[in-house]
Amino acid sequence: MLGWMCCGQWEQWSSWTAEDQWVARSSLRARLRELRSHPAVVLWANGSDGLPPGPVLNDYHSIEKELHWQNALVDTVSHVNRTWNGIHMAGPYVWHPPYYWFSDKYGPARGSSAEEGDNEVIPPLESLKKFIPADKLWPINEYWYFHSGAIDDNNTLADVRRVLEKRYGHSNDVEDFTKKAQLASYEDVRAKYEAYATHWSNRKMTMNWMLNNHWPSFFGHLFDYYFKQGGGYFGAKKALQPVSVVWDYYATGKRDTAYVYAVNQQSNSLENVKVSVRFYNLDGTKKYLSESKILSVRPNSSAVALTVPRIPGLTAVYFVRCQMTDSSGSVLAETVYWQSQTDDDIGPVTNDDQFATKLAQWGDMYALKGMLSARLLVSSSCEEVSGQTRVKITLFNDSNQLAFFVRTEIIKGPDSEEILPIRYDDNYITIFPHETRVQNAILDPSQLTGINPALRLEGYNVKKQLTPLAEQSKKKSAGASSR
Repeated sequence: MLGWMCCGQWEQWSSWTAEDQWVARSSLRARLRELRSHPAVVLWANGSDGLPPGPVLNDYHSIEKELHWQNALVDTVSHVNRTWNGIHMAGPYVWHPPYYWFSDKYGPARGSSAEEGDNEVIPPLESLKKFIPADKLWPINEYWYFHSGAIDDNNTLADVRRVLEKRYGHSNDVEDFTKKAQLASYEDVRAKYEAYATHWSNRKMTMNWMLNNHWPSFFGHLFDYYFKQGGGYFGAKKALQPVSVVWDYYATGKRDTAYVYAVNQQSNSLENVKVSVRFYNLDGTKKYLSESKILSVRPNSSAVALTVPRIPGLTAVYFVRCQMTDSSGSVLAETVYWQSQTDDDIGPVTNDDQFATKLAQWGDMYALKGMLSARLLVSSSCEEVSGQTRVKITLFNDSNQLAFFVRTEIIKGPDSEEILPIRYDDNYITIFPHETRVQNAILDPSQLTGINPALRLEGYNVKKQLTPLAEQSKKKSAGASSR
């Protein structure tokens, strides 16, 4: 999605000189010629935050017709003319609770959004230590604010601090604060993309505000300046899987019934699948199970697989485990949610604020801090495939407790920095008692040269563990690895 940018001369039409007029029209010709044969171009926007004045817009339209622009076209991506233009830019620009995206009450969470995301994103602690002096890491202070942007509240990280305090409890130190921040970011971003994946009829498109930063910053990103991926990145990755299973947080109507969706974001139908949902208390005991009938899901669509009433006898915070299996019983998708008995509630539509997090009632996640410890056994294997090092990490939960929100990292040495950039197929995962999960990572072989790489993992209730990374096996071709 390309077009003229906001907040600069491109939209200060009243101050345009004759030269500006010429530059704008010549630039449009040049850009459309460059882009019209590009396979990834979806849309061109003649304006961003505002609508160009009539004479400018008329000339833009003439040029677009002359150059046979064949893709989608809008005159502004802003919500100043939402009904006519079919696209809006109403945010929100701060953290919102997951139910917000599913509730069907709030306009910004519907339709086609040109940008929505969180202006206040706390990176993992390892990144934070690279740009905040050691003696200024806690409590939050002006050194943090310098990297926080200039918008009111964002410039003191007021919203994210309020969210973490209200939902997850008081933070005692920077480690505690950044750990909670990854949880909250994961929740919000995952729910946003899940809502677009499940509600195809009234959610057409969203653009995330933003992807990354050009300097170390707290201002909106999914991965940070150092390429380190935080909670929001992995929340988005989970929700954007081609096949997934989604829980809706008791979000709609009277909030007494939840829906579980089977999601197929592929071009082929999904046939003969079954969906299940299980509830677990904080101590890992299973309290509820429901399974769907055999389902088929059309391409690029979703289907309600199950409805779930409120379940009695649960702990203050509980876990919801959704799975989709094929006809052989193999798991195609799994998603785990943590839910409070106290619902998040923004209140009436008039309470919704795109620049501030304001809840009439906050979900209570405090009990997560009291989870009993889980113990994981770790093993790994490495091989080179088509010039890439591929690492397989196997985690076995050797305890009776859930291992919650486990982050695995391949690091440069004993308790050293994570090797970056790197790709994981999944992270911040939950492993149920006496079960095994496999993670896969891809990196460049040169990143392992001259170091003694190791695995580091830590979870919300799993103490930090360090283990050596397995030595790399002999090279394999892409063909050999696929047989």
